[in-house]
Amino acid sequence: MSGDLRFNELTALTSLRCGGSTLNSIDVSNNTALESLDVQCCKLTDIDISKNTALDSLACNGNQLTSLDVSKNTELNYLDCDEAVTVTGWPKEDRR
Repeated sequence: MSGDLRFNELTALTSLRCGGSTLNSIDVSNNTALESLDVQCCKLTDIDISKNTALDSLACNGNQLTSLDVSKNTELNYLDCDEAVTVTGWPKEDRR
């Protein structure tokens, strides 16, 4: 799996795992039912999860992210991202 990935028509999708790929872009903005997203060890420089308000689990470590906004993800209970990533809206001290 490489390049850009879009799932615009899969609006009922609840879980997506595409870690370990050469993925450099992903659009999950229409996947509002998404509860679990695993994009570990890809080549992402940005990810917008602001419309994924049902998201409970996000694994995004091993990317090229510098910032991540989870302020709209009020259901998020699990976050695994690199320590160097500036996370906005994560009330918990532990990211993992």
